[in-house]
Amino acid sequence: MSSKRKSKQLKEIEAAFVNPFLSSLYSTLNQMGGIDSHRQDVQLENIKTFAGDVLVIMKVDGTITGLVIVKLDIETMKKLVSRFLFGVPIVEVDEMAGNALKEFILRVAEKAKKLLSERDYHSNVSHGITFSKPLDFGKNLEFIKVSYITDCGPLEVYFNIMKTTLLSK
Repeated sequence: MSSKRKSKQLKEIEAAFVNPFLSSLYSTLNQMGGIDSHRQDVQLENIKTFAGDVLVIMKVDGTITGLVIVKLDIETMKKLVSRFLFGVPIVEVDEMAGNALKEFILRVAEKAKKLLSERDYHSNVSHGITFSKPLDFGKNLEFIKVSYITDCGPLEVYFNIMKTTLLSK
């Protein structure tokens, strides 16, 4: 991929689309578990298949559309969930741990949706979680990857969201 193509893609994914998710992730980590996080780096990646221990997927539909995927290893997830549950040790990913992670991603999605709406980007944000199950797109998609380090371990956030034109009837 040429650097000219990379810069074109980066311009299409505006900070106005990415920042609400990053802000929501940061504040929700802090509010639910007192977890501090710091951004490490930003890269552009072509990805056909996501594989990892835990994939948290947010699908965005509306005036902007696309995917936001949070990828983390199982140990980081257990530590995060333990903090969400006021220090309850997480030995395995059981129903309680899964529900705490679902609550976390629901809060991130709702906050991001609100922040997007305040910027006149009206979109729905649906969400899901997969454990050790690859997510295959069938073709390469370009994502902006933002790496984070938290008190509980590393995580990566991937963005493939673009502005859309809604057709009026």
